[in-house]
Amino acid sequence: MSEATSRELPARLAGVRVVSLAGTLPGPVAARRLTSEGAEVVRVEGPGGDILRLVAPALVDDLVDHQQVVQLNLKDPTDRASLDELLDDADLLLTSSRPGALARL
Repeated sequence: MSEATSRELPARLAGVRVVSLAGTLPGPVAARRLTSEGAEVVRVEGPGGDILRLVAPALVDDLVDHQQVVQLNLKDPTDRASLDELLDDADLLLTSSRPGALARL
């Protein structure tokens, strides 16, 4: 299928809002796939951004293409409130953390 043809297909996930806390490579790859299917993805990075940017900035740029990227310190009450607002509007939370780690947030 050509690139022009793929653009003509309906976005299967249009209208789906995703918040991604996934920091290891499989998570951003999954988020990129969701974006390519039409989902609106907000990627949450820690203060200073994703450390992978230091090693492979072009890869990170490709992975976050068409995603909103926000930097939040989840230990800061104000930033935590910002995350809560993002999650209130989200249909899906994408994470690479174990359930226990999420419970401690």
